[in-house]
Amino acid sequence: MIFKFTELYLRRSQFIFTTEMKFAYLMDSMSSIKEEIESTGMFRNDVKVKKEMTRLIKLYKETVKEYLDNQIDFQKGKWGGKNESNGRRLSAFIEAGAYGRKIMLEVDATDLSKPLTNIVIFHLHPSFSNASVEVKAQNNKAQLEVIVLFPFTVGVECDNNQTKLELDLSELIASEISDFIA
Repeated sequence: MIFKFTELYLRRSQFIFTTEMKFAYLMDSMSSIKEEIESTGMFRNDVKVKKEMTRLIKLYKETVKEYLDNQIDFQKGKWGGKNESNGRRLSAFIEAGAYGRKIMLEVDATDLSKPLTNIVIFHLHPSFSNASVEVKAQNNKAQLEVIVLFPFTVGVECDNNQTKLELDLSELIASEISDFIA
């Protein structure tokens, strides 16, 4: 496959390609294979396709490690490390985009006796022009759509700072692809 050549080039071109470019390539490669499988129904159980996806996932995880070794995940560990707490849940829904991933972040009430009605603050990576975004909860949930070029941890404050939530997008993106090929 063409992916092997490009992957080899990326591995040997550490000083030319940024880690963000590697993420974009890997996410696009995995999305292309996933879309072909979904649209044709072919190769879902094909050993070669599974092997290729597994290899790309491994490279993705190596790139995450490389990124985290060289960067600080600014929100990691600041918000309690759990995506569910105090009757609230932080989820992310992923959609492949032309460049990176479109991710819908959502906080919802898991305990309906405690409706989510106040402001929810999403804390993103500082590379975003607005790294802390306030969203007014409506219909028991608050949503924020972002385009992600590389993984990071999202932190959330809600219930007048009484509830803190945290979600690592690197784990989510890798598991989304892994679940698909399983």
